[in-house]
Amino acid sequence: KWTVWFGCSVILVAVFVGFGQRWLLLDMARSLPVDPDVVGYVDSAIKVEWFTPGRGFYSGSFSEREPLHVGGLNLWFSIWGNTTASARWYSMVLSTALIGACGGFVWKVSDNPLLGSAAALIVALHPVWVEESVRGLRLESMSLLTLAALSVWLWMQGWFGAILLGVVTGVMTLLQTPALSIVLPLVWLCWLVNCWQASRGAPLLMPSQWRWPQLGLASLLAVTLFLPHLYGLYKVHGDPSWP
Repeated sequence: KWTVWFGCSVILVAVFVGFGQRWLLLDMARSLPVDPDVVGYVDSAIKVEWFTPGRGFYSGSFSEREPLHVGGLNLWFSIWGNTTASARWYSMVLSTALIGACGGFVWKVSDNPLLGSAAALIVALHPVWVEESVRGLRLESMSLLTLAALSVWLWMQGWFGAILLGVVTGVMTLLQTPALSIVLPLVWLCWLVNCWQASRGAPLLMPSQWRWPQLGLASLLAVTLFLPHLYGLYKVHGDPSWP
């Protein structure tokens, strides 16, 4: 269909145009001071020693910061250098990837390539998304992981899907701790609503493919990925809920 080709073309153009917008802003922002939080992330990322007790990924030694963004910056710095400009470049690349991911996700959900194209253009050109892309913070990575979690929850199934759902949720939690108390309760709530709907003979809500043992496995994997971080915080600060 022509709409499919049109949708693919517009999303591709949105990615290139969005990258251009972000590159221009990145060039203008080179001489401007970065967010103080970015300085903290950069300092922590430089000091990461992946498998050592004191500065490892799960060491809890990055102040209040979850380890995923710190670890991602550390790997990125090994290629592009450990500077605040590299941190901005990191979030800019993720923001560009988010344009295509958002367009594809909306297309899949709505089954309408025109809506997917519109979503990609909004993310590519909206001033808020463009400005946030060069800050060097976590918005872009959290948005990509949110789309990944929603995609797995909506369209995957079976034990393999449960493993993916648990891993993605656990990884989200290592980027933003509150994700654990949001994603899993919502997933279980949807399952409970469908159980209630089934008992009344009413139509099930989507997604309806999940069974409680699979959601139990996903929850176990997510918590397992996050618990070492809590233990690291406990070792460093004496309180896993610190600060």
